[in-house]
Amino acid sequence: MLQFTDMDVRRTDLPEDLQKILAAIDYVTIATICADGQPWNTPVFGRFDDNLNLYWVSHKQAQHSQNIAREPRIFVVVYDSTVPEGEGLAVYLKMRAQLLSVAAEIMEAQRTYDTKFFAHDFAHHEQFLATDCPQGFYRASPEAVWRNSDGTIDQHFIDERTKIK
Repeated sequence: MLQFTDMDVRRTDLPEDLQKILAAIDYVTIATICADGQPWNTPVFGRFDDNLNLYWVSHKQAQHSQNIAREPRIFVVVYDSTVPEGEGLAVYLKMRAQLLSVAAEIMEAQRTYDTKFFAHDFAHHEQFLATDCPQGFYRASPEAVWRNSDGTIDQHFIDERTKIK
C-alpha cells in the first residue's frame, strides 16, 4: 500500500490517464461508516487540488457528514461510468476527511472548488463559519492511492488494484 501525506505526492506525479480522469469527473463516491458499523456510500460533487486533497460541500446533517464527524476515515472512488464494459478507469483513495472550520482553510477550499450549482456566492466564506449554516465545506487528504488494472486467473478476467508509484 502506498502511504503518503498530502505534501508527498502531487497530482502531476500520477500517470497522465489518472490525471485526466480526476480533472474530467465531477462526481466521486465517498464511502463512510455509520455508527452501527454499516457502510454508507454517497456521490458528491468534488474537486481535487494539486496535492490530491478532495473538497466538497455537503449538508452537515447528511448521513455521510455525520459519519465523518464521528469517524474521519473514508474511501473515495473516481471512475468513468460512460465507457464500455472492460474499458473503465478508476482511481481509489484512502483518505481522512474533516469539516473545515477555519476561515483560511475555507478560503483555500474555495480556490479549488468551482461550481455554479449553488445560487449563493461561495466567495463569502464567512457563511460556512456561521453555526446556523446548514452546509459545510469538507476536505479529505489522501493516505493511499490505487488504480484499477486487469488480470486473469485461469483465463478468467479479474479486476485488480495496483498501487501508484
